[in-house]
Amino acid sequence: MPLSTEQVKSVEKILRETYQEVTFDGKKKMVVFVDNPDRAYRKKILQAIQKEFKAAPWKATYTEPSSGGKTGAVKMAPIQIEVKPNAKAKPISTGKAKFKPSDITPSIVNDWLSPEEMVKNVEQYIKSVDLESQVEKEILHLLKETAKDTSTAIPFDAPKDLVPAEFFEVLTAVKLAVLLRSNDTKIRNVLGIPKKMDLSKSKIKIYIPQKANFPLIDYYISVTATEKKDEDSALKISVKSKVKSPKANTVKFKDVFEKERDVDNWYKGLNRTLQKEQIGPRTVAESALGVYGGYSGKSLFGVPIFSMLNLLKEDKANITRLIKTEIGEHVTAIQFESILKEITKQAKSISNNTELSDVLKGENLKSAIKLIQGSMSKAGGTEVKNNVYNLAYVCERLLVTSSKKDSVTKYNYYQMFFDEVLTKKKIAYAVSSLKGKQLHYNFYSMVNFTQEYASWLELRSKNSPNQPNDVIGIDV
Repeated sequence: MPLSTEQVKSVEKILRETYQEVTFDGKKKMVVFVDNPDRAYRKKILQAIQKEFKAAPWKATYTEPSSGGKTGAVKMAPIQIEVKPNAKAKPISTGKAKFKPSDITPSIVNDWLSPEEMVKNVEQYIKSVDLESQVEKEILHLLKETAKDTSTAIPFDAPKDLVPAEFFEVLTAVKLAVLLRSNDTKIRNVLGIPKKMDLSKSKIKIYIPQKANFPLIDYYISVTATEKKDEDSALKISVKSKVKSPKANTVKFKDVFEKERDVDNWYKGLNRTLQKEQIGPRTVAESALGVYGGYSGKSLFGVPIFSMLNLLKEDKANITRLIKTEIGEHVTAIQFESILKEITKQAKSISNNTELSDVLKGENLKSAIKLIQGSMSKAGGTEVKNNVYNLAYVCERLLVTSSKKDSVTKYNYYQMFFDEVLTKKKIAYAVSSLKGKQLHYNFYSMVNFTQEYASWLELRSKNSPNQPNDVIGIDV
């Protein structure tokens, strides 16, 4: 049923509040204009819009383009939404300047620095490297606005790709230090600062390790009143920049658990109701840890393939339904399980590029080729290869789907993340995002993660047909 006039106006209003520059022809076509000309970025914006309007009455769908030179559109009768670069959109270059904390000189890593010392060193670096004058001005302005007061929303009227994602480690560290020093009530509650502890009298220092001792930690902040600082007693912060894209980095299972038995210990600590709900996440995490521990260098294809095979053992009814729904026209659950068994038996001697004809025979080979060719289109104009990686990619897509709220399996990875990362490892998250012309700094921990950030965590893959990139992980 088509949307009413009022509902269409509501869509337009929401889009304008989020993206500012929006046009509507009054009939069918809405266009969201963005500063970034990158096609992949604009596709991600469309996917985010589709997700925003997925539920009734909108029932938005995202239609990918048939040709390679377009981005597609979000459709909800009678309107369709496109995302295009605006007149200002052009790639922004920082030249040869690098913005990882370890690239900045005078150094800001492997030392406990006050926010003022960190800002001073960063300013000196920015002025010393070869940057376009406007780029230098914008970055210095951003640094100044971040450090000047306790506001967590600052003006940002610049292209999204101006600041490299890794530079937000520096920016969020400075902002968090300023908030702590001012005894900001909200940040104290989020980070669990004792009521009697007056942070205005503390010596707030930031420590950015050149090489993180633990993969999830980007920096430490010490709030003790003494000059002597150490990492064990400091606040542990992980950084997520969602300025360029609503998606940030994934959390790998090897960073959540150290060993396979740790997954079992976590699972046994849950009550019976939660155990029933968490059978899928437990199986995937155990499978991943098993691959990391026993199949060195095989994790990219091994994690999804072993996970799907083990899910067929541990949650057979639900996974069979998922397979029937998602790839049933190409392969049955029984055939799929047989294929995965044959692959895993040879996992130690194969690689991503191994041809399926080298490891599969007879009906398994025919079924695997039919599955790959039937469920994937050409990648960049080239034929999809019948190799181990592309079979693993099919498994990845099933794993991602299995973690959706509306899937038949409904695997939610939030409980695992909350228990093992937020609570056990006591890691807080610094998340930067762009809303309109304001850059927002938000901080989350076990105290407010559910209410303000997320209560459902899915899996996310950064891979695509023929193009392996990274191991699947939790989308935080």
